[in-house]
Amino acid sequence: MPTTSHTNFALFQSAFRPLFLLAGVAAATIVPVWLGIHYGILAWPGSGMPLAWHGHEMIYGFAAAALGGFLLTAVANWTATPFLSGPPLMALAGVWVLGRIAMLLSGLLSPWLIALADILYLPGLMMAVARPLLRVDQPNRNRLFLVLLGVLVAGNLLVHGELAGFAPTAQAGIRLGLYGLLTAMAIIGGRIIPSFTINGLRMIRVPFQPTFRPWVERIAVPAVILTGLADAFLPDTPAVAVLGIGAGAIHLLRLSGWGGWKTGPVPLLWVLHFGYGWLGLGLMLRGLAALTPLVPGSAALHALAVGAAGMLILGVMTRAALGHSGRSLVPARTVVIAYGLILVAAVFRVFGPIVWPDWSGPAILISGAAWTLGFAAFVAVYAPILWKPRIDGQPG
Repeated sequence: MPTTSHTNFALFQSAFRPLFLLAGVAAATIVPVWLGIHYGILAWPGSGMPLAWHGHEMIYGFAAAALGGFLLTAVANWTATPFLSGPPLMALAGVWVLGRIAMLLSGLLSPWLIALADILYLPGLMMAVARPLLRVDQPNRNRLFLVLLGVLVAGNLLVHGELAGFAPTAQAGIRLGLYGLLTAMAIIGGRIIPSFTINGLRMIRVPFQPTFRPWVERIAVPAVILTGLADAFLPDTPAVAVLGIGAGAIHLLRLSGWGGWKTGPVPLLWVLHFGYGWLGLGLMLRGLAALTPLVPGSAALHALAVGAAGMLILGVMTRAALGHSGRSLVPARTVVIAYGLILVAAVFRVFGPIVWPDWSGPAILISGAAWTLGFAAFVAVYAPILWKPRIDGQPG
């Protein structure tokens, strides 16, 4: 296991460090680049539709980096094995960067070269996660993450299948990737949000015990999986409507037992509760979008991508980086403002086109600006935390 005593640069001593930083940089740059292309300010240097690039990069770039940082760090703790560090971690981060460059400049490269550059990261992550999970006796619930990473690999291949001209499979690949990530968030959220809430409220002397409904716990994750399969391969059908509304209701009911109404004084808690609430709301909106044109499909998609993924990823990254760098679990005021900005981004992107259809353009711009500022704030505050050693001298 690496030590921190001989260097002031610790970026590659644990996977959360470079991958969280890359996720933050990606989030703060992909959206303004996309808006610049969308409004004709920037020329599109890629191939295919820029909208597909935007969707792909938010899932297989930003979110996949954040998921990798979380899983590799968590797996080391679950299995009591050394953190992925040094040259192997540099290589993994490097192929992630290579994929982002290839996707942005896809108009200048062959589809095969683009696919090769972009696809390398997820199988590499999968192998790095699999090695400790398969060598050390682990519950099957932890090995489920290997299946979800396999789903992301398959979804990414579907996107590149369309870029290579085989079949119109990019949208299915993007949706499959999104729901793979949402499934991981449902699993992780169900584990950490109740326990974090108990501990966080105890720190402010607020007693609380979460309520768990066994039947809800049994079907919550399968409900997301079934909705995702329907939305990827049977979009805008009654199956999506029934499954989406049902899954959303189940997750909101699940969340209702976790005491979110008590978390106002603790930003590291309420950001997670808001994010999980967007998961339930987004699934319900996806079901409603399959029933009525009054709910645009893009509104449901962004409830899940901006609201759920954005807030949960930011909340987990900020908390994990503090804890794993030996710092107290108290976010800087700038970071609390960033939480609010991502919430604003979600509200305007989801409800702007529904409530004010004629003003959807300004609503999208406000949302994009809030998102960009929120993640730029994360990068500004957390870059030194991520590249400097732990303040307690411990490895990691």
